[in-house]
Amino acid sequence: MPPRYIVVATDLFVSEDLCEILRTVENSVLAVAVSNLSGACNLLSDGAPVDIVFLNGSAAQTQDVQFLALVQARGAFLVRIGGPMPLADTCPHSEVSIPAPFTNEVITALLEARRVPAARV
Repeated sequence: MPPRYIVVATDLFVSEDLCEILRTVENSVLAVAVSNLSGACNLLSDGAPVDIVFLNGSAAQTQDVQFLALVQARGAFLVRIGGPMPLADTCPHSEVSIPAPFTNEVITALLEARRVPAARV
């Protein structure tokens, strides 16, 4: 099954740009863009696997308990673009924050780093 990524961004141009970068880096990826956390929650609840959730803009600041619980329950990796840096001892799920605005190089490096087997990291 191809990887499935959810991109949450209120700006359609930004979300489509990020989805295009994801599809370029990983040819078989299913990148789905939504404009808000509610749409992301619906996708996270649909039963299909989710590998990574990208949050951009105001969504990157979220501390929404329901949303974060769904991300954790799905075992998805959370990427906050321009969001706060996670505190390792208070973060119950896997997440990282990258600077905004994102670049192709940063997204590519992130995806390549995720491909490295855990034993080699």
